[in-house]
Amino acid sequence: MSYVVVIDPVDRSTLLVDHLKAKLWLPPGGHVEPDEDPVDAARREASEELGVEAELADALPAFITVTETVGVDHGHTDVSLWFVVHGRRGRLFVTDPAEFREARWWTPEEVRAADAEVFDPHYPRFVAKLAC
Repeated sequence: MSYVVVIDPVDRSTLLVDHLKAKLWLPPGGHVEPDEDPVDAARREASEELGVEAELADALPAFITVTETVGVDHGHTDVSLWFVVHGRRGRLFVTDPAEFREARWWTPEEVRAADAEVFDPHYPRFVAKLAC
């Protein structure tokens, strides 16, 4: 998986999507296609899921996670590479209503105050890492 974590550098908020199938707030992203570089997958997913051409902050992922899947796609392990993209609140993102309920910005304080069960299981740890 290649996640695209859009971060506003002013308040360190992150843009998440409410994923219909996963029933979680997640960074946009998706599976890396055969023979596709994960960086290219991140750029492709940003285009498909947010309607933007993403300029990654770094060609290396900021975070790497391993997750046993649950729900509709249960039964396999996802290795996820989390790529950072700098963005701004107020920027227009076009999301697919067939895939997402909505997209919204989450401040670090809102993430800490929310039930961790509503996010990707590694997301609160990612946000804590941003504070360092």
